Amino acid sequence: MPKHFLRGAFLLAAAGFLTSVLGLYRLLLPALIGAQGVGLYQMAYPIYGILFILSTGGLPVAISKLVADRLARGDVGGSGRVFHLSMRALGLGGLVLAVAMAASAGSLAANVARDPRAALSILAISPAIVLTALAAVWRGHYQGRQDMMPTALSQLVDQAVRVVFIVVLVVVLQPYGLAAQAAGATFAAVIGMAADLLVLMAYRRRHPVPAASTEGLSDGHLLAELLVLAVPVAAATLVVPLMQMGDLLLVPSLLLHAGVALTTRTALYGELTGYAFPVMLLPTVATFAVAVAIVPSLAEAASRGDRPTLIRRSADGLRATAMVAIPSTIGLLVLGTPIMVLLFRTPAAGPMLSMLALSVLGIGVLQVSAGILQGVGRANLPLWGIGAGFFLKLLLTVLLVPTMGVVGAALATSVGMLAAGGITLAFAWRLVGDLSWLKDGVLRPLAGLPLMGVVLWWMVSHAALAGSHARLWGLIEVLGGVVAYAAGSLLMGGWSRDERVRLLRHPVATLLGRNR
Repeated sequence: MPKHFLRGAFLLAAAGFLTSVLGLYRLLLPALIGAQGVGLYQMAYPIYGILFILSTGGLPVAISKLVADRLARGDVGGSGRVFHLSMRALGLGGLVLAVAMAASAGSLAANVARDPRAALSILAISPAIVLTALAAVWRGHYQGRQDMMPTALSQLVDQAVRVVFIVVLVVVLQPYGLAAQAAGATFAAVIGMAADLLVLMAYRRRHPVPAASTEGLSDGHLLAELLVLAVPVAAATLVVPLMQMGDLLLVPSLLLHAGVALTTRTALYGELTGYAFPVMLLPTVATFAVAVAIVPSLAEAASRGDRPTLIRRSADGLRATAMVAIPSTIGLLVLGTPIMVLLFRTPAAGPMLSMLALSVLGIGVLQVSAGILQGVGRANLPLWGIGAGFFLKLLLTVLLVPTMGVVGAALATSVGMLAAGGITLAFAWRLVGDLSWLKDGVLRPLAGLPLMGVVLWWMVSHAALAGSHARLWGLIEVLGGVVAYAAGSLLMGGWSRDERVRLLRHPVATLLGRNR
């Protein structure tokens, strides 16, 4: 079993970035189905996201925590019992919600999305709910054993299959109209998730599921223990779908009251949620990996009463998150328009991405802080931050969209995410933090920002040098910011002397945490 959670986090992050590269099919969608088609495609996902989380709850994290607890005590049969009970519960719950979503697709499209054409996309994505619920149980089983390989591998297979079928289905369904093409692109997610589940099931040869023990708690009491852990965790994972659902409920309606035509409303919503939002979420792949890997690691330390390890691993998790989230936030804030030109040739979406930039920091802090709290058995505390952030997002959306348009919705999302992350971090710091935790986790990641700021300022102020090569200059700006932050971190103390020596001698081992 891995001795340092950063190895698992690095593996998940690497797979996540490769998955994101495969996920650049989003760059093809505007060319294939336009902004309206992307809008119809995106309208299904907030609804699916909410129902998916209702079907799985926070059970994957709860399963990984209970499996880690039982394995730490030598109760192998107990870990098997957790798996089998979860499989029955999530399979049934996922099936019920999938059928309910399919049956109400027309009503959801008309009354929630405010575009009846989205009904086909909502119907097409519904089977994915039961598949993702079953896959979530397998992931919880493997993550509880601190083996992140099956999760990483299945994500890559899922995305690769999805990319192929998105292109195939969009082309094949072209004669049937835009709504059918958007639904075909959405159904590709179902095919990808089926492949994902098959990979996870095949991996059981390495980690067979133990026979369920008949000793200890009854099934009802064990399910109650899972739900006590899962419900607060589910709320923590709901934050992004909730923010997206808030946009789906409010933005089209507010634009309607402002007199914006249906096709324009759907196109603007597509630019916000299909162009800017996915780009903003790219850096959170790494922070999510840290949050997932940290839970069983902290649970194992907590079961031994090892407080120094709790503090050290919490600081490692916060620092890894900050070193991704802080420069990413600055980069997206400054380079919003160049990035949108580079990826989608849509400069109008640039201000949306810039306004969403602060969400990266908010989401990253929320993810790792919630992971820390879940690992030490206080999974209920993130609910306060998430609730406050969500209601602040709704309030600001209503106030800002009439005057700022969809850019106001993006700003409202950032403020809500920052509030949720800040409140959750305060709880985590109070429980396991100290001044050294703050220094290592927050202050040292700031070391690379001055050089990054200078480089970005020079590049943005000399953008005229690009001439007709705006997309190439945008790529240079992004890469320049990344290199400048990495160099600044090394030069200005973001890495300690010992870490710099290890990084130069054994870069892969250092990133994987093997020298810790």
